[in-house]
Parts: sequence; structure tokens; C-alpha cells
Amino acid sequence: MNQGGYFIFSQEHPLTTALLTQNYWTCNEENERIHYNLTTYALEGERKVTWIVDGVIKYHRTMSSIINSLSNAGFIINKMLEPIPSKEIMNQYPSYKRYIHKPDFLLIKAKK
Repeated sequence: MNQGGYFIFSQEHPLTTALLTQNYWTCNEENERIHYNLTTYALEGERKVTWIVDGVIKYHRTMSSIINSLSNAGFIINKMLEPIPSKEIMNQYPSYKRYIHKPDFLLIKAKK
């Protein structure tokens, strides 16, 4: 990468990749998601999950590992986003309300 160039990427959010089990949500009596079951966040490494098919391998890293790796490689973070849907989208698609508990993606813009 050229000095002064940008590195812009998105990845699955570390809160999403943290779990070692697929028991992601606690629901109320009406089966509405009330909170995300965050576990094993600090344990980095391989995760095997079902994502369309069984046995998909992902690698979990904490937020500090992600940011420190960029910093150690000489990048400066310009912007970081953890997007959630707008109120209009959540009203139109009620299942999207789960994203107020936890974003699915992390977007980073860094400069070398």
C-alpha cells in the first residue's frame, strides 16, 4: 500500500463472531429478542458456525486486536462505523429491531 493511501474495509462485528455457541438471543414470552447473549468475547480464535451451511469457519478477534493490528502496521484510523438501520427501516421491517442490541458489521477507514 502506498503511503497516504486509504484502507477501507468491513468485517463481521467482533460481538457477532465472539460466541462459541449458536445460542445468540434471549427472547421474551412473545418471542421478541430482548438481548444478545454475548459470551467468550475475550477468547480469540477459530469459530465453526452455521451460516447458510454447517461448518463455516470464522476467526474471532477482539476490537482491541483489530485496532492495535492496524496501528502496529502504521495505519491511522480515520473513521469507524457500527451501522444500525434507521427508525423508518425498523418500523417497516420489525425484525431489524434486533440491531439496536448489536450491530452485525464493523466498517473502518484507515490511512497509511
